[in-house]
Amino acid sequence: MLFGELGEIILYVQNMDAQFEFYHSLLGFPVVYQDNESVQACSWILLDTGACKLALHSGGQRCLGKDAPKIVFFVHDLKCAYDKLRENGVDVCDIFSPAPNTFVANTFDPEGNSVSFESTTPLDS
Repeated sequence: MLFGELGEIILYVQNMDAQFEFYHSLLGFPVVYQDNESVQACSWILLDTGACKLALHSGGQRCLGKDAPKIVFFVHDLKCAYDKLRENGVDVCDIFSPAPNTFVANTFDPEGNSVSFESTTPLDS
């Protein structure tokens, strides 16, 4: 492989507190590194999502939510993940199957970035 594995996704954020609450507190991704003890004062927080890292970087000046990459998290139990999101007030679309053996639920993070949760496990499993 010429370029190797995906190492991290850098997400430029306007409200570090809200983004940290969503990705760390709600979704449960542990902090690998943060450049300040106060989340609000951080300009860089690195979260461990498993196969790659998610970096929250403050001070973004781009067109939020429109030109950002879609962030896709693979989950084993999509129904459980869907229920947890709904219980926490996240407006998540109904689970659908865009392709055989692929099940997806889409939502947006607090700044309008597209986030998907995807599973290959049938919902009745």
